[in-house]
Amino acid sequence: MSGKRRRKRRKRRRRFLKNHIEPRIYSLLMSAIPFIPLGVVRLLSYVMFAVFYPTIGVFFGLRRKYIKNITKAYRGVMRGKEIRAVARKGLRHLITENLEFMYYYHPRNRDRMLKNIKMTGIENLERAREMGKGVIGFGMHLGSFQLLCVRLSLKDIDFTILIKRPKYRNMAAVWVRLMDKIGMKRIWISGEHRAGFETATEIFAEIESGRSIMFIADEFKRVGGIRANIFGRPTYIAGGPAVGSLRTGAPILPILIVRGKKGRYEIFFEEPIVYRPTGDKDRDIEALTQGRADIIERYVKLYPEQWFWFHSHWKGVEDGVIPHKP
Repeated sequence: MSGKRRRKRRKRRRRFLKNHIEPRIYSLLMSAIPFIPLGVVRLLSYVMFAVFYPTIGVFFGLRRKYIKNITKAYRGVMRGKEIRAVARKGLRHLITENLEFMYYYHPRNRDRMLKNIKMTGIENLERAREMGKGVIGFGMHLGSFQLLCVRLSLKDIDFTILIKRPKYRNMAAVWVRLMDKIGMKRIWISGEHRAGFETATEIFAEIESGRSIMFIADEFKRVGGIRANIFGRPTYIAGGPAVGSLRTGAPILPILIVRGKKGRYEIFFEEPIVYRPTGDKDRDIEALTQGRADIIERYVKLYPEQWFWFHSHWKGVEDGVIPHKP
């Protein structure tokens, strides 16, 4: 069998897995886990990690990608043993936080969720809202970022969440059912028949009406990204928060979640990113985006085992060339 035919077969298998098997497994877990005691859920996460960690790199490439990206970030700072330890802890967190999210998202466990999430710096959100220009929340793939979005969407905080539609239709349907169950207000920022200008118009309208929106925006963005430095290395990340802030005057408020001791979570509402526009649009967007990049780096250094290292933020940087499209 030729290499081309093998690649096609692998691609078909992957498509079948992503569009048929994974959504069914995810839907089953989302239906069952909310009715299992939380202690048992945590025990299950430990068992899953112990069973799957030795082979998770073989089947999904997670371990390999974690180690590769941690090495890029901490080159010359961490040695191999330390890097492998961070990767191991990171994958343990990934499994635990996903299962805990599946427990907490359900309305029947709402009181338990509220009890186990501490909010620090909520006064920064209140002051930002007092400006009357809306609020642009900025988060990252740190800790249980799905749980962060659930908590922010509740009526006492009331954010509209920007959601990237899953590539595969059946998985998208699972997420729609989940968000409908918890009453999450959302704006799709990608998907079939979804033009960029439609998304931008909807986002600007939301901000200009004085509402609060939430971006999870720390991934490498090959198309339309803004250049920034993370760990001293150039990359490109989304410029949407900066563009929205400059156009509407809404402050950018970093909002991050981390998992602490005894399985409790803490949400940090940081002070808004301070920046005085110069009138040079491109320069202002780059400066605000770098401000976000600095926060990404600071939190990753504080909680390296809780960042989702699966995403590569420095694709092609080894050769000094970033495969970027304006």
